[in-house]
Amino acid sequence: MELRELADALGVSTYPEALEEVYKELGEDDGAVCNLASLRQLHETYAPFGEYYELVVKGAEEMKKRDALYLWLRLGYAYCKDVTSFEARRMPIPPSDGSAAGDMFAVLLLAAELPLAVERYRARGFDEEQIANNLGNLARNIWVHQITVGSLTLSQGLYGWMTHYTKAIIFDHKGLNYQPAVWEPDSLVLKNRKSGEFVIVMIKGRFHRDGLVLGSAGATDEEGAFNADFSEQMEAFFGRPVRNGRVQNRVCCFDKKEWYAVLRPGDDVLNLHIPRKTNFDPAVVEESLREGWELTKRYYPELSIKAFKCCSWMLDPSVARILGENSKIGSFSARFTVKHPVMDAAGTGCMGYVWPGETCPTEELPEKTTLQRGIKALMLAGDTLRWTTGVITKDLG
Repeated sequence: MELRELADALGVSTYPEALEEVYKELGEDDGAVCNLASLRQLHETYAPFGEYYELVVKGAEEMKKRDALYLWLRLGYAYCKDVTSFEARRMPIPPSDGSAAGDMFAVLLLAAELPLAVERYRARGFDEEQIANNLGNLARNIWVHQITVGSLTLSQGLYGWMTHYTKAIIFDHKGLNYQPAVWEPDSLVLKNRKSGEFVIVMIKGRFHRDGLVLGSAGATDEEGAFNADFSEQMEAFFGRPVRNGRVQNRVCCFDKKEWYAVLRPGDDVLNLHIPRKTNFDPAVVEESLREGWELTKRYYPELSIKAFKCCSWMLDPSVARILGENSKIGSFSARFTVKHPVMDAAGTGCMGYVWPGETCPTEELPEKTTLQRGIKALMLAGDTLRWTTGVITKDLG
């Protein structure tokens, strides 16, 4: 059977071109996937499947009776085990038919690589307790899909997120996820030599008159739109600064005698991700950040991390206005002293977090919390919360 025929049979429309070569070289079944003994050992040692272990086992048992789906799973493992997280997340997850095998496909694909993930974490110096905590994200994300969508499975997006863990390029510590990354190529962080002030200047992009990335939710019309118009000369930087998370429609000159770049595209940064049930108590966050920074230097010594970075709807300036700057989430957002907008065409990133599983019209959304009431009022007024990138500049430069 040709790969295209196999994909069509499973309802997969597109797949990475590299899969063709892997398919041609795919040998006999080596037992690496749906290995019940391996699943049991993982469960007993690290408990990555949590309360869903029996469902995972059932899926594995059914999978071996599903020739086409099992072949796609073996192909996925052969492709994913030796590529980067970015490449692995491109492996398409077939739409489920509602069976345990279909629902557990992504889980079983990840599970096949978990023994390799263990070795990758060990090689970096993580202890067994830390490894178990990291791998436990598999069960946590099945739970996330359950409360937001209503089914026990992993979506393509959640599968892609979990490849960070199979490749050991992320770790959890005291309520936050820490992922070594690089600063994106669309902005520059400058620092004033005398005052210590920081500012983000956009390097590229096109922006709505309101300072959002053009094409973002509620910012699609071209009237008054403008480009970044950035340039760096021998004596100065010329560009549009960002104030309160919005790009300003004016080009400013930042004399290099007064300003210098402390964060450039390609610099190493430490991405912060915010899982559900995070404790935003300022003391807890401060301890996690301090220890997370030190742990990153220990486990990833080849990197030169310059700053914390976070991209979240929680950093949208409207969140602090809704909850108050002294609220726990407002206090967390205030740590990111420079912010810039990113493309967010949907503007719905907060929905699954604030109203998990809700599909009703905006007017009928519950108003049990201050955050729910504030976001609902914002949406009823025709606005929304959007993804925003922020940097903690406390120790930068």
